[in-house]
Amino acid sequence: MFDLAPIVLGLHLASVHVPTLPDQNNINFGVYARAPNGMVVGAYRNTLRRWSFYAGHTSSWGPVDLTVGLVTGYRKHCDVTEQKRPNGSILTEWRCEGFSHNRLTPMFAPSITLPTVFDVTPRVSYIPRVGARSPANVFHLSIEKEF
Repeated sequence: MFDLAPIVLGLHLASVHVPTLPDQNNINFGVYARAPNGMVVGAYRNTLRRWSFYAGHTSSWGPVDLTVGLVTGYRKHCDVTEQKRPNGSILTEWRCEGFSHNRLTPMFAPSITLPTVFDVTPRVSYIPRVGARSPANVFHLSIEKEF
């Protein structure tokens, strides 16, 4: 028989980016589930205001956990806008968001849990930059409960 107990369900809440850049979404609501064997899946609204889906594995070493996996939602996407100037010329502007050239981006997230409050455990994760194209390091807050 397949036993899922205890499974951890969590809510993604917010992030702080270092360095802070304009137009970042720091309210990153989402959900995740972690099985007893460490497999984890989740979804959240990312920094670029896109939906990210991820899958990976979480390992524990004392108070420190490490989640390694793959995440979507950070693929580079560019839009072009053209504006006609009063003199008749056309101003072309490119706006690009994202940093990955692939649909899947590696995820590497060490984290620690804080003391449980009202049967809910806060978790602080650190998501380091992924290469030179990634805009910032991220500190992320989530809460979780074991069922």
